[in-house]
Amino acid sequence: MVTTGSKNPFHTRKLSHNGITKYIKITGKKDALRKCSSCYQFLSVDLFHLNGTKNASGHCYLTSRCKACIKNRNYERGQVLKSAPPPPAKCECCSQKTDKMTHDHVRGTITLRGFLCKTCNTGMGNLGDNLKGLLQAAVYLEKDKSKIIKKLNDLE
Repeated sequence: MVTTGSKNPFHTRKLSHNGITKYIKITGKKDALRKCSSCYQFLSVDLFHLNGTKNASGHCYLTSRCKACIKNRNYERGQVLKSAPPPPAKCECCSQKTDKMTHDHVRGTITLRGFLCKTCNTGMGNLGDNLKGLLQAAVYLEKDKSKIIKKLNDLE
């Protein structure tokens, strides 16, 4: 760990590219463990990529997912896109027209669920990407489960 007049500890990582070597300051202690937001394991900070943003002191941050989870996620996405049909003009959730559709797949698989707008895809992901999370949000919004059941029947 290196600290030079800064309250926030940081360490350095050596990066080499095309014969050029430089040292990058990274926020946090070198021997600290970091929890991956995907696999939930506590891992060495060496197992995380730089995320490209810096704090006010010029120190870089690390990604929230470990390198292995990022690699696996990118592989899944690539496999899904290989077999995906062309995206529709409207979001399959909210029916809004958009030029930019996001493919939605079941995490941990290469099964395509469909195509969503960014708002719907992000919203579902933030609620856990599962029915339980969506229903908990619905119960919170309505406070009355019978209203939710009525709305569901009206959708059909």
